[in-house]
Amino acid sequence: RASVVREMKNVDDEGKDPSTSLRNLEDSYCFLVRCATYIGLVFAGIATNYTPILLRILAGHRWGASPEASEALSAFCVYTAFLALNGMTEAFVYGVSTSGKDVTQLGIAHAVVGGMFAVVAPGLVAERGAVGLVAANCVSM
Repeated sequence: RASVVREMKNVDDEGKDPSTSLRNLEDSYCFLVRCATYIGLVFAGIATNYTPILLRILAGHRWGASPEASEALSAFCVYTAFLALNGMTEAFVYGVSTSGKDVTQLGIAHAVVGGMFAVVAPGLVAERGAVGLVAANCVSM
């Protein structure tokens, strides 16, 4: 983390051009985000079609025949892509934060997002059930 902070402050102990270091950092981050997006989309696209089969194998015919359970598991397949992107972005933002003020602002942003979830979730759950809860989580990331 210390090296990232030095790069963000344009301080470089090895004599390299700081703009090159920042460009490498940006390129690496963008590559990882693209990879997570592609993998998440492939997983969501393929896995959502096989949730009834998976439910039948793991939980029996009762759950495999339930359209609500299949829809909820399919929503979780899409949710994993959102989790990956959110986790990578959040880790990057915390990694490049340089002061306690930055962390405080991030905490405030988390509180706002939590409030947004509290407002959005009841309506989506009432309308769509478990899938609505998953959607509310995706919206509030």
